[in-house]
Amino acid sequence: MRTDRNSKELSRIDYLILSTLLSNNATSAMVGLTIKELEITDVTRTTIWKHIKFMINNDLICQSGTNDREKMYYITQNGIKVIGGDHDEK
Repeated sequence: MRTDRNSKELSRIDYLILSTLLSNNATSAMVGLTIKELEITDVTRTTIWKHIKFMINNDLICQSGTNDREKMYYITQNGIKVIGGDHDEK
């Protein structure tokens, strides 16, 4: 977890979220994942939301819409570059 609120440095959880989005091909507004679908290991929904908010503010993830009542998120081209992916934009 980031100790400095103003830090732009990514944490292990940030990388896990980004890699989960990429591995599930959540790379466009049409194919996003909800926070529930992003639940990884023993990380709480609140913690995931805090990390998503940070990454939205840093243009690594975008919110695409809703699935029922839950917001959906996908990885941006900037996010793909950060984790070293070579996924082409469709």
